Amino acid sequence: MTIHQPPSTYILRYFQDVEVLQPISWYPQTLGWQILGAIALALLAYGMYARLTIWYHNRYRSEAKQAIESLSLENEQFPRELFTIMKVVLNYLSPGNSTAFGSPFFQTLDSYHSLSLPQPLQQRWTLSLVSCHVHLSDSEKQQLKHYCLDWLKQHEVASL
Repeated sequence: MTIHQPPSTYILRYFQDVEVLQPISWYPQTLGWQILGAIALALLAYGMYARLTIWYHNRYRSEAKQAIESLSLENEQFPRELFTIMKVVLNYLSPGNSTAFGSPFFQTLDSYHSLSLPQPLQQRWTLSLVSCHVHLSDSEKQQLKHYCLDWLKQHEVASL
């Protein structure tokens, strides 16, 4: 082991090195603070788990919203594609919803959300799905798109 030698120059001859103090530990030294830290960590872990669970169960909302927003109103298949997206969401919520079409489809939508589509628009949307001669106007398509996005944001699920 070498011993530190002061500098040999005239100006620095009487300078001495400053001692470096031991670092202060962040680990709590008393039992009370250790218990409090453990409780805080447990609460933090539980909170993160709860938020992750909520996100996991609601990820279908953002995926469906993104799919709906990507639909073009000029597309001839807009009503069918929008119906397919909503059908997939309903099927995710309850596999028994996979056969719903027409009035049962809208009743199922209404069972999850208090706001419903106007009856004439429901009928036109259903007719546009089964008949190639029925076309929805741009305002009707926009109204359907807006309704479906609102439904995705605001519908309530009893339990997942």
